[in-house]
Amino acid sequence: MKSKPTSLDTYIKISIIIGILVLSFSIAYYLIIFLPQKERTRVEKEKQIQLVKEKEAKDKEAKERESELQVKITKCFEDGKKFHQDYISSINGTYFESKYNYNKKLDKCLYNGGFMATSGSNYLALKNVFWVRIVKDIYTNETILSVSKDDGHEAFEEFKKQRDELMNN
Repeated sequence: MKSKPTSLDTYIKISIIIGILVLSFSIAYYLIIFLPQKERTRVEKEKQIQLVKEKEAKDKEAKERESELQVKITKCFEDGKKFHQDYISSINGTYFESKYNYNKKLDKCLYNGGFMATSGSNYLALKNVFWVRIVKDIYTNETILSVSKDDGHEAFEEFKKQRDELMNN
């Protein structure tokens, strides 16, 4: 005859089964939920670190470009003064106020000036007055824009518009 299992044996079996189930659920949780979440967190953190590094690199590059631009602007101003002195020594007449500007879009140092001269002995006679306005590249001496008295009012207005655009960039 078979003996009835004791209640203690039953509790031990149930305890072992529950222990195995708890251990199985713990392993499943660890493998299915915890590890993937930990990996996602690690990947997210690496992305954030990479974004910070990229931003720092861009900021450093922008700072270097700004520093280079300041050097170019300073050099342009100094070279512009020299250019102006050479320019006014080569003209016969009265020179217009000059301006110098480094144009970032064109990557050129520009000079804006010009002169006014008279022909004949009567300085106040307007028909004898001749004037020229120019924008030049200081380093190549290339004339980028120019207008003279003979070009007319519309040409002068267009010159002023283009000159302002060049000198303010």
